[in-house]
Amino acid sequence: MELVEALRAHLRKVITFTGAGGKTTLMYRLARELSSSGRTVVVTTTTKIWPPGDDQTDRLLIARTPEKIYAALYASLGTECVVTLATALTEDGKLKGISPECVAKLRALDGVDHVLVEGDGSAQKPLTAPLAHEPVIPDCTDLVVSVVGVDALGRSLGAANVHRPEVIAELTGLASGDAITPEAIAAVMIGERGNVKGKPPGCKVIPVINKADNAKAIEHARKIARCLVDGGAYRIVIAAGAQSDPVREVISGSRLTVIEPWSEKRLRG
Repeated sequence: MELVEALRAHLRKVITFTGAGGKTTLMYRLARELSSSGRTVVVTTTTKIWPPGDDQTDRLLIARTPEKIYAALYASLGTECVVTLATALTEDGKLKGISPECVAKLRALDGVDHVLVEGDGSAQKPLTAPLAHEPVIPDCTDLVVSVVGVDALGRSLGAANVHRPEVIAELTGLASGDAITPEAIAAVMIGERGNVKGKPPGCKVIPVINKADNAKAIEHARKIARCLVDGGAYRIVIAAGAQSDPVREVISGSRLTVIEPWSEKRLRG
């Protein structure tokens, strides 16, 4: 199973990624999967991201004004499948993104099939929580993918292990130095003040527990998944985004569906 199927992404025009633990890798992986069927995918951010590698995007467009962005994008349509858009390159080497209003205009452009947006930063940590103005989720978003790295589980709450530990403490009731629990991770991922805060009405949310690279990590991810189900998540993906076969398990409601080559098993959670 590919990410596009696990996330039902072919049904969504604008998909915003939030959280931590490899969300940029997942976003570009999804962009490649969508483009493999001939779809044109625009990748951008409403904050800042590191420039993509040559294997992630077909073209990087940097233009300071919306008008120049649209003109450059039009010139690429039909020749490039994955196009990354930004407004500037910052002094620290990151790409400065576009406004939520610009995302809405991209959605309406003929020839653009999907717009993938990174809506917050994580300082390359496995878990993050938003400040008051974050995440920046465009109102036209159809799906929010809330991401965490399974390696956050069990770590002590502190700046060495997570991004914005003080916000995580406020959201979860954990104290500095406490072990991060599955319940705490679920609260950050899908809680009202967590990484889906400000999502538009009617927008779907699919949590992704990433970095499940081995059997032990998958078992840990299942613990988080059960808490997400208890919190109301209707579909959850356990993934290893950097692997050639990224989808490990898909959870629908209270049922745990294990995806394996050429077979599908149902386990009782």
